[in-house]
Amino acid sequence: MFTRNVAKNFGMMNTGARRAFSSTNMQAGQSNAALWAGAGILAASGLYYMNQKEATPAMTAADYPPHGLHEHVKTLPKWIQVGCGDSEYICAEKGATFSGDNTPQKMPDLSGHNNFMTDVLKKDPAIYDRLKNVKTKSGVTLGQCIKTGMDNKGHPFIKTCGIVAGDEESWTTFREIFDPIISDRHNGYAPDAKHPTDMNPDNLSTTPIDPTGRYVLTSRCRTGRSIRGFKLPPCISF
Repeated sequence: MFTRNVAKNFGMMNTGARRAFSSTNMQAGQSNAALWAGAGILAASGLYYMNQKEATPAMTAADYPPHGLHEHVKTLPKWIQVGCGDSEYICAEKGATFSGDNTPQKMPDLSGHNNFMTDVLKKDPAIYDRLKNVKTKSGVTLGQCIKTGMDNKGHPFIKTCGIVAGDEESWTTFREIFDPIISDRHNGYAPDAKHPTDMNPDNLSTTPIDPTGRYVLTSRCRTGRSIRGFKLPPCISF
């Protein structure tokens, strides 16, 4: 959770930092730049924590983090620097101009957008008007949830969800937009559907992934969990 701004929403993915990733960097041809930029920011943040005992006056608790910038981050391009710290990622250079912290009262023009979130709003623009001033108990806004899909217009053949939950309550507070997106993304997954779960390890497949040894170099199993009471990207604080 180094920064609120180095996050990710590649589809519905949620990870621990925020907006330089989520808001701007998955435009066509920018994915590698985004990954390297994010790696640089996280590395710089990690370096700060490793060197706290040798911190200079420029890295005091009142300045960095999250309000100031580490000296190493200052060597990165400006469009990365504005995504560090605790403020919202706004960068005209990368097309990240939608404010989630101050949700616009008028829905932006979505004619050039292609993601599941904007598809839903195109079908029923009134959803935006009904939810634009609503907040969850922890203060999450609709704008913060949809910023990633507003800034990333997407591609008709590579569709992302265009929305992320800011906290646990987002799925119910903003269910009017989350439910149809989830259904569209999963080809008809209803709000009352139950995800099949099998936690018995004896039922894991023993079928060799690549018996010839010619194709698979590595494999992995990813797990993750959220902690109740903590906001999720794109809203987690430093």
